Amino acid sequence: MKTVFICDAIRTPIGRYGGALSSVRTDELAAIPLRALLQRNSNADWEQLDEVTLGCANQAGEDNRNVARMALLLAGIPQSVPGSTVNRLCASGMEAIGSAARAIAAGEIEFAIAERRNLQFHAKTRMHLHSGVSSVLHAHKPRAFLRRKSSR
Repeated sequence: MKTVFICDAIRTPIGRYGGALSSVRTDELAAIPLRALLQRNSNADWEQLDEVTLGCANQAGEDNRNVARMALLLAGIPQSVPGSTVNRLCASGMEAIGSAARAIAAGEIEFAIAERRNLQFHAKTRMHLHSGVSSVLHAHKPRAFLRRKSSR
């Protein structure tokens, strides 16, 4: 097994529900740290990048596609680099990092970027727009959607 190193890290600003970042598309926000990594590590051969893995929780609306692929293209990473998006809800970021680290350790790849994009303010905004899914689930598993009344 190869030893895996985190060589650089960067983050985007922290937003809040309905705040200044609520109108920024997920892929555009995800491209910001990718662009910064390109600039900060200009000596890296980005053509050799094996993969970009992005953890994205509660995908809905425009987030309901391969956000990693869209973000890496927006950031200017070569088109030859694949991108994959994983959804493990709150553990999506850790899954992305773990997936990239395991692939490097196993010798499958040598150079990867793992990113987290858990945009809860987007998810809250869009989940009600796609409530048809909930109504279908509610019809088949109604008890999963019931809340217990308070004992007060």
